[in-house]
Amino acid sequence: MSDGVAEQQADRIIHGTKCIHSDGRASPTDIAAPPEQLSVCCVQGLKENHDAGGIKAQGFACLAIANSHFDPTNVAVLRETSDEIRALGLPVAFPDFTRRALAQTLTEEFMSGACHAGQFETSLVMADRPDLVNDAARSALEANPASLTSAFARGAKTFAEAGGPDAYFGAPGRATAAEGAQTFQIMAAALVSAICEVIEM
Repeated sequence: MSDGVAEQQADRIIHGTKCIHSDGRASPTDIAAPPEQLSVCCVQGLKENHDAGGIKAQGFACLAIANSHFDPTNVAVLRETSDEIRALGLPVAFPDFTRRALAQTLTEEFMSGACHAGQFETSLVMADRPDLVNDAARSALEANPASLTSAFARGAKTFAEAGGPDAYFGAPGRATAAEGAQTFQIMAAALVSAICEVIEM
């Protein structure tokens, strides 16, 4: 998503990508931290930069957050972190796709809540890293219409309890790279819009 923003606003935006996980999963170049530490980690780093001369003083007009990991804990941490960073005086552009207005711009599967390693997410991976997709296995998977978000809201603690014993929800067999590319463009456009909005405030 951040790459799409850079392409759309190449003359205005400097971007860097760092994957941050709230559940302990990370590659060697990512950051992993428990939810209670993640917000502190992000905010403290910005405070240190702020105290050392200020991010805004370095020419940055805002901080933009590109997020496509919609786990409730992760989203809650990003909302809290955004508020704390704004309190430091740095505007934050954070299009929250779990809010209805933005969710409605995405796919029907995303809106249904049956969305974990299904058509929506698999399409994104196929558009960006098709080498990571086992196409034969993907095509053989039957659709699982169970809503992961509804199940977790009812108290489910595991994928199996939520109705996804194989850890996927939705229809990965219907995923396409074209859908993924279109979704990336929609999400990038939303982030560009959020950036422009906070810069012009």
